[in-house]
Parts: sequence; structure tokens; C-alpha cells
Amino acid sequence: MTIRLTAEALRKAFPSAKMEYVNALIEHVQTMEKHGILQNDKRLKHFLAQGAAETSGFTITVESGAYSAEGLLKVFPKYFKSKAEAKAYAKRPEAIFNRTYGGRLGNTAPGDGYKYRGRGIFQITGKDAYKRYGEALGIDLINDPDKAADPFISVQIACLYWSDLGLNAWADKDDILAVSRGINGGNPKRNIQPNGMEHRRGWLAKISQALNFGAAAAETGLPGQLKEGDEGPEVERLQSGLRAKGYPVGAIDGIFGANTRRAVTLFKAENSLDGEAAIWLPEYDEVLKNAANIQENRQETTAKELASDPIVKQATFWQRLLLWFGIGGALTGGASEGASNFPSLVQQYQPIIETLKPPFEWAANNGWVLVVLLCIAGFIGLRYLIQHIVRAYRHGDYQGQFRKVE
Repeated sequence: MTIRLTAEALRKAFPSAKMEYVNALIEHVQTMEKHGILQNDKRLKHFLAQGAAETSGFTITVESGAYSAEGLLKVFPKYFKSKAEAKAYAKRPEAIFNRTYGGRLGNTAPGDGYKYRGRGIFQITGKDAYKRYGEALGIDLINDPDKAADPFISVQIACLYWSDLGLNAWADKDDILAVSRGINGGNPKRNIQPNGMEHRRGWLAKISQALNFGAAAAETGLPGQLKEGDEGPEVERLQSGLRAKGYPVGAIDGIFGANTRRAVTLFKAENSLDGEAAIWLPEYDEVLKNAANIQENRQETTAKELASDPIVKQATFWQRLLLWFGIGGALTGGASEGASNFPSLVQQYQPIIETLKPPFEWAANNGWVLVVLLCIAGFIGLRYLIQHIVRAYRHGDYQGQFRKVE
């Protein structure tokens, strides 16, 4: 089945869109068909939603760079570590892009970051991308990068980019996170949180309604039952509620992922709720509302109380082993004057080291001081690990494997 796309439908979905974009999309219907984008409604709505998110509803053609200090800290946290640093670059597009894009994405020459900034429907960025898609279309985008901002050309680039990353398969699954990772991160499997996810979801819902892609697709919420893989405002509400009660859900992003699943599983175990562990039912909302904060009962937790946890148990075992090995090595090495007379000089320590004589002899002959130091370092490291686990448990970031939370 091929979806029919019309200018009227696009204007309804994107009332502020530049007509150049609307015309370019209509003129490239065959191009979209060629790349399978019009094969079903899921593919088309995801394609358009990503384009709308990248271009503010098909209203911009070039990345503006008019970022405030707050915007820089949010969008480019890797490159701007402090507010003072961000303020120095705020509203300076050329400086911003040369810093954030320079030295990567094929941008090797001074000024390449700004020259090959984002353009077009999917805001292709970087000299490598301009070279790749320019060659594919027979257009010199290296010497004339502004051509990538031409809506007619940018639709072609967007279709190629979409196919290169195999995004039709992810759109078929309605996996907006994977599609967004492809558009914003260059790889649908990349473990990142794409920028502007709330806008991408918003556009997806709006497009579904405007283009009449079925009543189910047009729903902005989720059914009362929530499970892993679900997304939307109901998941975000659940995450916020769980975090308020001390359950670690990771980012409040509206995505029911592994962290949310673990938090739900723990909550149900803590409150003796029946049913499949990782499924959230509407009737649990009232229980969550009245539930106690799990962190309140954890603030005085000690390592001894977590002794049955497998990680703590193993760390404690190795701590004791290193302690005795270190003491034995110190006693053996301190009494030794050399490997040749080792046995005759350690008689007073015989009861302690008899059972571990071979490793002690090895330590005495091969640098017992180093062995002792390594034992001390290992002991301190394991002690820190146990303390870290206790702190994490107190704050709800670790649930304790003894609770058998999968």
C-alpha cells in the first residue's frame, strides 16, 4: 500500500511551513516511494515528525546558532561545562559551531564547523556528510554547502539519509527513540538520549491527527496498562511518581525502559502487589500515591545489614582474604633476609604461615613489599565499593540483589 500525500494535508499538519518545503515534499513523492517511506503510515509520519522537529515545523532551512547560554548548556553539555563559558559563546553562531563541530564529522580545516553546520530537513552536519550526499546526488556541496539548505535538494538528501540508516524498519515498529537516535545521533542503536524528544513526540502525535492515520495512532496518551517499550505522557507521569517515592527510574523521559521496569518491579515487591512484575496497572496509581518513600527507611542502613547481598558478600570475602594475605606477606617479608635462609628465620611465625607457606615464600622472593601494598590497595578499594553500595542503597540507586529484583 502506498500512502497518498497532498499539499493540503501538509499545510494542515504544518500551518507555518515554508511553501518551498511543502512543494518540495510533493514534488519528491516518487523519491519517497522509491525509498519505501510512503509504503505505510508509520513510515511517513515518523519521517515527517523528525523533519518537523529538526526544522521547527518546516520553517527553517539552516541551523541558526542563536543559542542562549542556557541553550548551549542543554544542547551541547559536552562542549560547555559552565554557565560562564556558555555566556562567552552565547548568540555567536560561528564561534559556537566551530567549537562544537570543528575537529570532527570530517571538519578538519579552520571554519569547517560553521561552514558545514546543519542544513535541510534533517539538518545534515559535517563535511563528511556534505561530501557523501553531494556525490550521491551529483551536486558539489563541498564548495557550495548552501545548496543543502534548498528544500528541493534537502528532501532528496533526507530520503537517502533515512535509507542509509535503515529507519523504515524502526518506524515500522513505531520506535520513536530509535528513529530519533538515527536522526539526531547518526545511529538508531546508539545509546543516547536525543535532543528534543518531547518535540519529536509532539509532532508525531500532531501529524497522526492531521493526516488521519487512524484513531489509535492519533491518541496522545497510553492505555492504563503500561509495560516496557511504551512511551508518552502517562509513562512520564509514572516515572515522576516513582521517583517522588525514592525509586530510581533514571531519566524522566516518558520511555518505559529497563530502569523504569526495575523500579516498577521493586515497587510491586515492596508493596506486595500481585500480577506480572513489570506491568503497571491503573489500580496501582492509588497505591503509589499513598506509598511510603523507600529512602526514609534506608538512611541508617549499614554494610552489616546488606551482608546477604551477593556483591557485598563477595567483596567482604575478598577483603578478608587480602587482609590475611597482606598480614602474612608483611610478617614473612619482614623476617626474611633472603630466599636462601627464609625457612630458618620465620620459625616464630610458623603457626600463622604454615598453611600458606608457598605463596609467602613467593612473596618473600619476589618483592613482598609490592604484594603487601597491592593487598592494602585492594582492601581499601573493596572497602570503598562496599561503602558505595551502602550509599547507593540508602538513596535508592541500588536495590540489593538479595531482594531478587530482576
